[in-house]
Amino acid sequence: MDAKADEPRKCPGIDCANDSEHKALHKSTRNPIRKFLPPSIVSEPDPETGLYNPFPTFPFTGSLRPVYPLSERRKLPDSVVKPVWHTDGQPKYSFTGRNKITILDKKGQDGMRKVCKLAREVLDIAARELRPGVTTDHIDEVVHNACIERN
Repeated sequence: MDAKADEPRKCPGIDCANDSEHKALHKSTRNPIRKFLPPSIVSEPDPETGLYNPFPTFPFTGSLRPVYPLSERRKLPDSVVKPVWHTDGQPKYSFTGRNKITILDKKGQDGMRKVCKLAREVLDIAARELRPGVTTDHIDEVVHNACIERN
């Protein structure tokens, strides 16, 4: 028989020694209440940098970790028309459904062409910023500024 077959199986994605703590560790993740209530463990900011990981109990597989806080919330000029959900994040219109196709008139088609052209310009600007080491926060800032320039 193979020596590897005699070794206890390791848990994928989590470091545990399959000992007495093993069952308690895994039972805590299967608790159905955890779906509704946030975990009690909250990462404290690092005193030296002020950064923190908002997902301290997530079993990451690699070395990459999220770093918060990101930049401050970006401001919109008053000239930009804000959507109905800008205050609380809740849309206040009914969903028309996937099977409803809106037929645009000439004015609507021209507006759609203009919006698509502006969106393509912003996507091209964002694509020029992509390279290894660039944060998504920086790309978000570039896209935000490009959208503001186009009102």
